[in-house]
Amino acid sequence: MDNQSINSLAKIRGEKIGYISQFNPMIPKLTVFENIYVALLLKEINNETYLSRVERIKKLSKLFEIEKLLDKKIESLSGGEIQRVSIIRSLVNEPQLIIADEPTGSLDDETADKIMNYFKMLKSEGLIIILATHSSIIAKQCDVTYQLTSEGLKREE
Repeated sequence: MDNQSINSLAKIRGEKIGYISQFNPMIPKLTVFENIYVALLLKEINNETYLSRVERIKKLSKLFEIEKLLDKKIESLSGGEIQRVSIIRSLVNEPQLIIADEPTGSLDDETADKIMNYFKMLKSEGLIIILATHSSIIAKQCDVTYQLTSEGLKREE
């Protein structure tokens, strides 16, 4: 694969796909806002787009109740707060696809419900969400579920 192909794939990933990692890779010395903004660095944006993305960061931060943490260093946050930062970072570019690995694993039940309700709203607007979870409560909220067995993936009815 040549550099042009790699760059094209990186651009698609940065603009079309949001990824929520189970391990929430963050840059410890950066603030919450800066860690979210990192997702925008892969995308060419003008000043107007920048301002709309900053507003989106603020809106999502308020929705997920971390707006007061935007200027805090990531290393000072709890696991659940970092999880919410990861979710916001995956949403800031308004992707067409979200791939989420245990997105609610370190969240309390109330916050997990809020995240799942937001995902359902995004799905109703056309966003595709692929979610991996060990939680049967979360899995029951999904339209289609598969279980990984020793024989491979098995669709659950």
